[in-house]
Amino acid sequence: MKASLLYVSMLKILFMDGILFADAFQLNESSSRRVKTFLNLKRPNLVATSTSDDDFRSRKNNVKSSLSAFTIQGYEERDYLEFPELSRVDFRGLKSVLTTSLMIAGGTIGASALVLPEYVAKPGMTVSLGIFGAVYIGNLLSGLVIAEVAIKQKEQNGDEVPSSFKEFAETNLDSPLAACVISAISLFANTCVFAFDLNRAGDITSQISGGTLDQSLCLIGFASSLIVLRSTQTGEKISNVSSIAVMTLLIAFFGLLFPGLSNVQNPAEILLTPGTSDDVMSGISEASPIILTTAIYQNIVPSVTKILNYDRVKTVAAISIGSFLPICLFVAWTYACLGGGITEQVGFDGWLYTTFSIAAIIGSSIGCTMSISEELDSFLDGGSQASEENRLPNPIVSLAAVGVPSAAALLFAGGEDFSAALRLGGSYGSPLLYGVIPVAMAWMQREKGGDKADLVPGGFNTLAAIGMASSVFMLQELASDVSAFSL
Repeated sequence: MKASLLYVSMLKILFMDGILFADAFQLNESSSRRVKTFLNLKRPNLVATSTSDDDFRSRKNNVKSSLSAFTIQGYEERDYLEFPELSRVDFRGLKSVLTTSLMIAGGTIGASALVLPEYVAKPGMTVSLGIFGAVYIGNLLSGLVIAEVAIKQKEQNGDEVPSSFKEFAETNLDSPLAACVISAISLFANTCVFAFDLNRAGDITSQISGGTLDQSLCLIGFASSLIVLRSTQTGEKISNVSSIAVMTLLIAFFGLLFPGLSNVQNPAEILLTPGTSDDVMSGISEASPIILTTAIYQNIVPSVTKILNYDRVKTVAAISIGSFLPICLFVAWTYACLGGGITEQVGFDGWLYTTFSIAAIIGSSIGCTMSISEELDSFLDGGSQASEENRLPNPIVSLAAVGVPSAAALLFAGGEDFSAALRLGGSYGSPLLYGVIPVAMAWMQREKGGDKADLVPGGFNTLAAIGMASSVFMLQELASDVSAFSL
C-alpha cells in the first residue's frame, strides 16, 4: 500500500510542470537539440520580482490583506506582502534549479538501463556501489568543466552558447581538424548506442510475437520504420513522438521500481553476494563502461547553463542534483532487480516491463537517428542547421543514419545480446567526448586569461587530473579488450 501511494505521489510530481520536459529531453544518448523546445516553453509567472520595501508597502495599501496584490495569467496567489521576508526569497530561482535538475535526471534514464543489472552482477552489488560513486564524481566534474567553458564564453564574448554540444566544442576549440574529430567521435558513440537499440528492438519484437518472427526480420522492420519516420516527418513532429515515448518510459520505470523495492526480501544478502565473474577486476572492467554510458548527461550541459541564465550557483546546484538523482535511481533499479523484487512483483516478461523496454528503445532510437542525421547533414550542407525543426531531411542521409547501425547490429550481434556495443561506446566514445575534449576546451580558455573565476577549483591541476583519469580509463579498457581478443 505504501509503495502504491508513493507511486501515485511520484506521478503527480511527474505531471506538475507539463509532461516532465518530455518535449525538451528524451534520452541521454541523443543530441541536445531537444532543448530548443524547453527554451520556448511559456510558463505562468507566479512570483513577484520586486523586492523593494516601499513597493511592498504601496502594494499592501492598495489591496485586501487576505488576497494577493495581483493576479498573473489567471492564477491567484496568497498575499506574500504580509511576510516581506518570504517575498525576498528567490522562489523562481529555486524552482528553476529544481526543474532543471529533474530535466537532467529524466533525460538520463534510457535503454541502457535494460542491461544494467546484468553487468552490475558481474563484480557484485557492493563493488558496483563504488563504481557508481566514481562515475558520479567523474561525470559531475566533467559537467562542471563544460559549464565553466559555457559560462565564461558568455561572460567574455556575450555570445549565446550553442545548444549542440558539437557546435559548442567547435566554437571553443576553433579548429577545423577538431571539428572533424568531434564529429567522428560523436558518430562513433551514437552508432554504438543505436546498434544496441536496434538489436534489442528486434529481440523484444520477436518475443512479443511468440518467436514466430525472426529477430533479424524484426530488426529490419523496426529500422525501416525509423527511416520512414525520419524521411517523411519534420523534426518538430518527430519530437512529439519521442515525447510520448519518454513519458511512457518514466511512468513504466517508476511503476516497476517502487513495487519492486518493497518486495526485496533480504537486503543484506544482495550486498554480501559475490559477483558472478571469476575475477573481480574483470567484472569491474565489464561493468564500468556500461554504468558510464548509462549515466551520461553532459551533452545537455551547455543548454542547462543557458536555461539558468549562466548563473554559476544555480548551474552548479542543478548539475550536482540532476546528475545525482539518476545514480540513486540506477542503484535502486539494480538493487530491486538483483534482489528479485521486480521479478516477484511483475516479472521481466510482464506487460509493464515490456512497455518500459519498448518506450526506452523507441525514444533512444529516435534520438540517435536525429543525432547521426545532424552530423551527416553538417558535412553535406556545411553545418547549416536552418529551419531544422520544420524541414524534411535528405532521405539518403536518413538511410545512412539508420542503415549503418542496422548493418552493424546484424553482422556483429550474431543473434545474441549486443550490449558489447554499449560497452564499446562507454570505453572510448564517452571518455573522449565528455572527458578529454572538455578539458582541452577549458585549458585553452584558461590560458587566454581573463578576470573570470573558475567554476571548477584546483586550477590546471584539476583539469589535468580529469584528463588523466579519462585517458587511463581508456587505456585500461583497451588493454582488457586486447587481452580478451588475444585469448
